[in-house]
Amino acid sequence: MNTWESELRRMAQSERERLHMPEEMSARLDGVLAGLPEAARQPSSRRVLWLRAARMAAAAALAVLVILPNVSWQAAYAMQEIPILGALVRVVTIREYHLEGEDQRLDLAVPQVVSEEPGLTSATEEINQSVDAIVSNLLDEMGETVAEDYATSTPEELAEDLQERAEQATKTTIEMDYEVLADTEDWFTLRLTLYTLGGSGSVQFRCYHIDKRTGETVTLADLLEPESYETVSEEIIRQMREQMAEDEDVVYWLDSDVPEWDFTGIAEDQSFYWNEDGDLVIIFDEYAVAPGYMGCPEFTIPETAYTLRDR
Repeated sequence: MNTWESELRRMAQSERERLHMPEEMSARLDGVLAGLPEAARQPSSRRVLWLRAARMAAAAALAVLVILPNVSWQAAYAMQEIPILGALVRVVTIREYHLEGEDQRLDLAVPQVVSEEPGLTSATEEINQSVDAIVSNLLDEMGETVAEDYATSTPEELAEDLQERAEQATKTTIEMDYEVLADTEDWFTLRLTLYTLGGSGSVQFRCYHIDKRTGETVTLADLLEPESYETVSEEIIRQMREQMAEDEDVVYWLDSDVPEWDFTGIAEDQSFYWNEDGDLVIIFDEYAVAPGYMGCPEFTIPETAYTLRDR
C-alpha cells in the first residue's frame, strides 16, 4: 500500500469517527477503499499520473459519502449516478411555512420521501399522502378550512391567507419537524414531530416505515403476531410500575381515579422504531399514558416479549 492510499484510509477513518457514520454508509466507504488499486513500488511517471487521478476520484467519492446527508435534493439526485452509493430513499423539505403573528406562530417543515427505485414508489407515495393530510389538518387549526388552499397555493399565497385567518385560530402555536431515524439496506424510518399549543400544549409523533425488501410500508400490526400485543403491553406496564416504584415523581396512568385514562394496551397503529441496537422501542404521545410533565414516554421492549411475523 503506497503513501497516498495510507493517507486516504487514515482520512476516511477520521471522518467515519467524527461524523458517527451510519453502518450502511460505513460499509459502502469500506467498499470504495477496498477497490483502490495497489500501486507498484517504483511507479512510472504515467502510473503516477494515473494514481493521482484515481486518488482525486476516490477522495471525491469519500467526500460524497460524507456530505450526502447535508446537500440539496438536486445534488442528492445527482449523487445517485455514482455506482458505489447505490439506491437510497431520500427525504427532502418540499415546503416550509413560517407565520409570526401577535398571538399565533406557525412553523412547518414539510418532508417528501423520494426514491428512484420503482419497487418503492407505492410506499413513498403512501407516506407523502399521509404527511400532506397531517399538514392540511394542522393548517385547518390556524383558522377556517385551508386544506384546498394548501394543495393549490404557493407558499406566499398560503402565508398571506393564513395571516388573514389568524384571528380565528383555535391553536396559537403549531410546529412540525421531521427526522430520519433509520435508512439501512433493508429498512427506512421517518419520524414526524408535531407540537400544538392552544389552551394547552401537546407533542405527538408519527412514524413511517418502509421495508425495502418488500417495497411496502409497515405498521406494528404488520410486524407482531397477534398474541404479542398483550405481552408487549404487559412489559410496558411492568416498566411503568418499576419506574414509579423507584421515583415518586414518575407517574403513569395505571389504577388511577379516572379509569378511562388508564393505559390498558398498545394499539395496532402504535408509534414505534428500532433503535441503534436493534431493539423495538414503543413511543407514546404526550398525555397518552402520563401527565404532560412526563413528556413523550418511550419503552424499550426485550425480544423475549414479542414474536415477529414471518415476512
